[in-house]
Amino acid sequence: MRRELPARPRTIALIALVAALVSASAAGEALAADSVARTISEQTVSVRVPRMPTGTSMKAGIVTDAATGRALWSIHARDSRLIASTTKIMTALVAISRSRPGQTIAATAYHPDAAESVIGLRAGERMTASDLLKALLMESANDAADTLAARLAGSRGAFVSAMNRRARALGLRDTHYGNPVGLDTPRTVSSARDLAKLTAVAMREPRFSSIVGRRRATLRSGARVRHITNRNKLLQDYDWVEGVKTGHTLRAGYLLVGAASKLDARVISVVMGEPTESGRWNDSLKLLRFGRKFFKPVRAVRARRALTELPVALQDRTAEVYAERTVEFALRDGERYKVVLTTPKELEGPLAAGARVGTVIVTRNGRKYNEAAVFLRDAVPAPPVQAVLLHQLQRLIPAMLILSLVFMIGLLLMRRRARLRPQGIGRAAARPHAP
Repeated sequence: MRRELPARPRTIALIALVAALVSASAAGEALAADSVARTISEQTVSVRVPRMPTGTSMKAGIVTDAATGRALWSIHARDSRLIASTTKIMTALVAISRSRPGQTIAATAYHPDAAESVIGLRAGERMTASDLLKALLMESANDAADTLAARLAGSRGAFVSAMNRRARALGLRDTHYGNPVGLDTPRTVSSARDLAKLTAVAMREPRFSSIVGRRRATLRSGARVRHITNRNKLLQDYDWVEGVKTGHTLRAGYLLVGAASKLDARVISVVMGEPTESGRWNDSLKLLRFGRKFFKPVRAVRARRALTELPVALQDRTAEVYAERTVEFALRDGERYKVVLTTPKELEGPLAAGARVGTVIVTRNGRKYNEAAVFLRDAVPAPPVQAVLLHQLQRLIPAMLILSLVFMIGLLLMRRRARLRPQGIGRAAARPHAP
């Protein structure tokens, strides 16, 4: 025979159950009011492979994706060749690692040949490391290179040893330095592949990239003010060109290491052994334009452009929301992006125009790339009083029904308990006592 629970424990259990139901209902309302995320845009990019560059006159060259190091096009890219003043890319990197921008350095007594590029430093003249680097990279000044090498390492030989150690650390297998200037020696060589790899590293150094992309500069820290112009002609003509370094000797021919951007993508070009100066400009431009075509610009979010319209609680209307700023980038073929908007499920007035109501997050290839705040375009007024009262009443009805049910069940249990109590007493009186 099944044994029934006493009335009071049953009542307590029932009340606990009802309380749990009420709590679950309240939790459901709280969850409904939380923010929700929805994907508003998603795409995999398709980029048509550009035509290969033709009609070039370089002896060796390459164009690479700076971020990945991937060669997009190359010719004799592993051949070790004389590199002239593109040597100064490594000179600058080592000098940056050993100096402070405002540090003053005394010039060495440098005796250039007639054809060498210099800024006319006098022995002992003091100039900041920052100005010496500008002279080195923009004007390709050999006296600036000699001063940085001799003063920052104690001797030219020690500085060149540091250059070669850095080359080995970067895996530049076709590269060796015999001087910090770039004068022709059999021991100062590199390849197009190594120059591109080195430049990708150098462009991540702010002190380097901020100089090689400048068209002009004024050097004020020496004995006299000097005005210099970047020797890279492409910088003067194309806004998307970012540098980097020219080079020329009779034996090396004309060289140019170039860099160009498309939004956040960067390509690096190297042309070596060009027979003419115009050849290096033309071929570098061909390679940079070719490399940029591997990337498709994407504007995932536009500033102040409507993202979506959100429903307004207790009102038969919607409200437009927008992002505070533009999020754009460049993608390679097959890469993907997604735009996810996180806002409340519905807006509750009153809200002022321009109130922040969420966030838009952009991912690239599954990883978060950027985010922007989301704002309300127009003000949202408070809902009408009758709508609020009706909503509150609708929320109270389920709770009132549950409480009424609890009350009725409680009454039934109390009546049943009252009926069972005399029978229980009678059974207890009729039970015989133990001897």
